[in-house]
Amino acid sequence: MKTLRELEDEFADIKLEDFDKMKPEDYDHFIIDLNEILADDPSNIDALKFKYQILFCQYKFEESIEVCDLVLRKWPDDIATLEEKMENLSQLSKYKECIEVCQQILRIAPKHQRAMDEWDMAYTCADDPTLPKPPISTTARIIGWAVVILIVFLAVYYYFQLNIQN
Repeated sequence: MKTLRELEDEFADIKLEDFDKMKPEDYDHFIIDLNEILADDPSNIDALKFKYQILFCQYKFEESIEVCDLVLRKWPDDIATLEEKMENLSQLSKYKECIEVCQQILRIAPKHQRAMDEWDMAYTCADDPTLPKPPISTTARIIGWAVVILIVFLAVYYYFQLNIQN
């Protein structure tokens, strides 16, 4: 059995271009070793977090959510775990639940851009007007202000152009 550190190092050594070539079953040995580590210490938060990441790579979204929930029972405000749960729910098209997790993240970190973006995507994909609307993201605010500044600039520019011609 490998240690958690050895598993993390092995995972970190996988080259980015190789991730695209990997199949879900290529991650099985990680799960086997993680299950052995967790059999000895079921409350090992680091092993649980690594396990939910591997399950996500295997497209086992329901199982990954279950492991996220185990972590969240002990650490309910863990942003990384909430993000992982949010991503899994999104992959399963469980948009209402995804939005609930986004709201939970934003209660902890009000300017969390990824949660705002995911909420916006979930709201759009769900096409359900009963769901709560997403907050305006920082990106949307910047774009909005850029448009306002551009309009004001153009208005001033054309005003001076008209006055110069007269």
